Amino acid sequence: MAQGAYTQSFVPKFHDADPAGIMFFGNVYAKAHGTYETFVEHLGFTWKEWFANETWAVPIRHSECEHLAPIFPGQSYDVECRLEKIGTSSFTMKYVFTSSKATHAEVTIVHAFVDLKKKAKCEMPSVVRERLEAYQLKCGSAK
Repeated sequence: MAQGAYTQSFVPKFHDADPAGIMFFGNVYAKAHGTYETFVEHLGFTWKEWFANETWAVPIRHSECEHLAPIFPGQSYDVECRLEKIGTSSFTMKYVFTSSKATHAEVTIVHAFVDLKKKAKCEMPSVVRERLEAYQLKCGSAK
């Protein structure tokens, strides 16, 4: 675990599982995105400032998930936010799902900035870059 990294704990519910009693693979993405939403607030943005911004949006450009071990309902897990890369117009986050016994999944998501008026890629706003870089310094988790 990266020192100072934003981490959120969760216990999967019965409805998160597939018929085999293992968390359905798509729900890993839902938990990762839920952690992303609270991470944005951790950075100091309100939900509206980030997700209903009138100037820019941050859609997902790429995502992938490595399922390493089953995630079971009723057991406790942590999701750690690792800032993997800060680019000119995007940043890459890795959400690492762990328990006391193992790493269960790693979700990597590239978030890209888009100018809403031009409907085109744009530079990351300076306030976002500053807060991501501060997080990077705190955790040492970005390249």
